[in-house]
Amino acid sequence: MQKGWLPGPSQADSPHVRGGNETAVLQVDKLTKKFGGLTAVADFSFTLGHRELLGLIGPNGAGKTTVFNLLSGVLRPTSGKVTLQGEDITGLPPHKLTTKGIIRTFQNLKLMKGLSLLDNMRPAFHLRGSSGFRDSFFQNARYALTEKIMVEKIMDTLDSIGIGQYRNVNVEDLSYGIQKRAELARALLFEPKVLFLDEPAAGLNPQETDEVMNIVRHIHKTTETSIIVVEHNMKFVMGLSQRVIVMNQGAIIAEGPPAAVQSHPDVIKAYLGERAWKKQAQALEKNNGHAPKTPQEGSGC
Repeated sequence: MQKGWLPGPSQADSPHVRGGNETAVLQVDKLTKKFGGLTAVADFSFTLGHRELLGLIGPNGAGKTTVFNLLSGVLRPTSGKVTLQGEDITGLPPHKLTTKGIIRTFQNLKLMKGLSLLDNMRPAFHLRGSSGFRDSFFQNARYALTEKIMVEKIMDTLDSIGIGQYRNVNVEDLSYGIQKRAELARALLFEPKVLFLDEPAAGLNPQETDEVMNIVRHIHKTTETSIIVVEHNMKFVMGLSQRVIVMNQGAIIAEGPPAAVQSHPDVIKAYLGERAWKKQAQALEKNNGHAPKTPQEGSGC
């Protein structure tokens, strides 16, 4: 993969330890969301480190999507505080969060039908374009230079993800796997400080899933971006994440390295249920202390 388009220095140039919390990028303190009498998220708190790759999992209905919606401005919290590099961004709408470097992809693709792949990338430059209406109307030298630089950056990104050959194809004519990568490419062109990936492997076959996993690894390795992944594919999220947060019924029930989280009793109870957990505990006693069975790869989270 090319990396000329990637923002910031490489890992080797960075003074920070990957995944460490020497510099907190995002801090969430007691975030709560209520819908009438229903509490969807309760006192949700965590810190995202500089260049950290964090996984967020949990059974269906655990509150993961609500957390993503709160952090990306789709929903306003009932209470709590969110800070980005020390700045209070609680309750800001999506377009303002975008200007501050909070970028999100969606499980349901948000590409613009009727436009080519290349044209779908252009919105990433609307916030930092150097040419104005007059330049665009007369298509003067400033406009031509801005357009040239923009297209070059777009093509570098598309090529690095392996979809540059489709630049002139309308997005609705592309396969679902290519569309998934297109959404990821557009997110990268915003040069995010924090990138929220909402089920990036959903609907993909095993080969496409591995390709997306490698792309996310490359982003993590070569950029300054901190990444949070919500994903139902356990193999995907456990294989990528340095740290995993597990939710159930709107609250955090476990947090730590992937291996430790998978064997956590509360996590197993959340996935398998109380009765199944008791059977596993009984089997543990009969099996000379070996750890009970963990949630299966690929199961819902």
